[in-house]
Amino acid sequence: MKSAYEFSLYGLDSSLVKEYSLKPSAFLETYGFSSVFVKEDESLIRELKEAGISVYVEVPLFVGDQLWRKFPRSRPITEEGIPLQKIDWYSGVNPSIPEVREFCLEKVRKVALLPIDGVWLDFIRWPCKWESPSPRLVQTSFDDLTIELFSRDTGIEVPPASPKERAEFIIKNHLEEWANWKCFQIASFVKEARKIIGRNKKLGIFLVPWRLEDYGGAIRSIVGQDVERLKEYVDIFSPMVYHAMCGKTVEWISEITSWVWGRTGKKVLPIIQVADLPRPLSEAEIDLAISAAIGAKGSSGVIIFTMHHLNRKKLGVIARKTSSCSDTTL
Repeated sequence: MKSAYEFSLYGLDSSLVKEYSLKPSAFLETYGFSSVFVKEDESLIRELKEAGISVYVEVPLFVGDQLWRKFPRSRPITEEGIPLQKIDWYSGVNPSIPEVREFCLEKVRKVALLPIDGVWLDFIRWPCKWESPSPRLVQTSFDDLTIELFSRDTGIEVPPASPKERAEFIIKNHLEEWANWKCFQIASFVKEARKIIGRNKKLGIFLVPWRLEDYGGAIRSIVGQDVERLKEYVDIFSPMVYHAMCGKTVEWISEITSWVWGRTGKKVLPIIQVADLPRPLSEAEIDLAISAAIGAKGSSGVIIFTMHHLNRKKLGVIARKTSSCSDTTL
């Protein structure tokens, strides 16, 4: 029997699978997963494909202090006129820098050659460490090159000034144009990725889980993700509805998922947390989170984040859920 919903596992790790004395394909089948996100391992991909499991690869893009070192211009300048600081593990990268964009497109080209079913773009946004009940919203980037590109594309003349003064001028006088331009930078990259991937593979993206009305429109003005622009190029949207990390109830998972579907009309495959962050999640809460994800209007299933945070009890919850969702008509 096949589930009426797609159950996907993020972060399949062959070394962790060994604990269950199963091959990766058998592990996924045992717990009812129909698709999986893996690293670029062609032998593993072949095994999974032969077992009838859909295989996806995530491509992390505008993130990492290694990019700051490789491309010094990629480190964003904040509205305070200073370089963006690393927050915990997160180092946001300026997505408008030409050499960074080309480097990231090359990553997409490499993954597109793999015999997989889909490619998901991750960190496809302007910098923001959003996994918090009260995320710090920082406008970026006010470096020389970004301002030059903004002026060139919009025709808006930004007076010669310090980065902090440029930021004040833009935020006070041209915030909507700035937000539109930031969204264009993201959408134009996704457009190029779509050309590379073609139409024989699915193109998905991981979304920051905010609606237009959340945080004063920060999904556009800070993050630069405009789902109504992106829907032209994207097959599947995956809002990262990590409810506990964001200080939300499980009902919020459904609200965000349905909002994305309502704005795009495209498939929505939300990704939920099973990680005990910032607090332990009970089996009952995980069950409710899965129900909220698959029960949302427009949802095509759920992605479980991540294998590293699973144990036998949590897997038991998932197995019972996949079994209860089976439909012999499919």
